[in-house]
Amino acid sequence: ESLSPLQRDILAVLEEWPTFEMAEAAAPANVKDWALPRDIIRSLGMPKTGATRATISRALLRLHEKGLVARASGELADVGKSFHYLRISNPANAGAGNNGPSIILGTARRHTKHAR
Repeated sequence: ESLSPLQRDILAVLEEWPTFEMAEAAAPANVKDWALPRDIIRSLGMPKTGATRATISRALLRLHEKGLVARASGELADVGKSFHYLRISNPANAGAGNNGPSIILGTARRHTKHAR
């Protein structure tokens, strides 16, 4: 299945980071050194707009679905924090990463007035 020009550009930018396999060997389950969408946007010289972020996030999701990038969020993630990404070098690792933080900080709570 062919990649879009943007997907190819993203994979080229991710060459600047270690592969998922190298990162896992060095520091398993530590995603703080993985690429964030904003790093990719900066490397591509794209405008920092919501539309750009949405476009990049969609392209990254497709790359993850194709098994070309690992996608994970940190254990402690603030709501709205992006996933982190790394290139996968071994196709056996397709789908690597996780689907979201196991603990989410800063969830919105409704404050109700306590009746006394």
